[in-house]
Amino acid sequence: EASIWSRFHFRPHFFQHAGFRLVLDSDAAEKKGDKYDTDEVVNQYLLFHWGEESDQFDQSLASRIQVPRVTNLITRTVELMNQFSTGKNSALDLGCAVGRSTFELAREFGSVMGLDYSDAFIDAAEHLRTAKSLSYQRWETGRHNTQLTAEVDPAIDCNQLGFVQGDAANLDVVPLLQNNEPYDAILLSNLMCRLSEPEYCLKQFTESNRYLQQGGILVISSPNTWMAQYTNPDSFLDGADSESTLAALGECLPGFERLHEEDLPFMIREHRRKYEYIVAQVSVWRKL
Repeated sequence: EASIWSRFHFRPHFFQHAGFRLVLDSDAAEKKGDKYDTDEVVNQYLLFHWGEESDQFDQSLASRIQVPRVTNLITRTVELMNQFSTGKNSALDLGCAVGRSTFELAREFGSVMGLDYSDAFIDAAEHLRTAKSLSYQRWETGRHNTQLTAEVDPAIDCNQLGFVQGDAANLDVVPLLQNNEPYDAILLSNLMCRLSEPEYCLKQFTESNRYLQQGGILVISSPNTWMAQYTNPDSFLDGADSESTLAALGECLPGFERLHEEDLPFMIREHRRKYEYIVAQVSVWRKL
């Protein structure tokens, strides 16, 4: 049985020259994504992004066992974006999925763009932006589900944010990103080890100021699950330990300084008795 992490949060969905589609376009445009772009997967992501802590864990089971202490991945990575970015004009959220981090970044940044390769995810995020809520199903077990509702905080100005389908490793073909000023901060949350060419993605920020301005930051979160089925082993940004892994990442970021690094444990629920426990390596880099 495939793990929830490999099935859901790390979809092999970034390919060069993937093309571009505006959100809420007609069905005439070819849908982008992969075989996991189903209601089941969208429901999983909506729970992971939008569910309260009490929604994530079965309360009757939690009262009988010791649940591991974990961090909210989205909350923490957004905190790091807010903390280390000296500019607050604009932010880019790469691999935004159903968009929670994009919305949260809009509390501090003047404009925020969320990008994902999956049409299904972008459609869900755009629905939340326009309708401010979206119902979804939480799987309990077998045939049993519970209906929940993702709700956008009314304090968030949804006019400050937008969503677009595109390829994180080929931003040059995403029209909505071409007329903007360089971003102050870019979030890359748990996508590096599912890119076919992760170094190519980072070169977009090292070889010019087109997308990230001088003094801007990258917040990179990854559990470093490097696998040949997604990435050529010669392109793995890995190491035998945490520090050597960061060193490999740093070699791809010439002209950047590392500001911060931490281990971030979190969990993703599949059903009431099954969870994936992940420890992401998070680092913050400033462009000199």
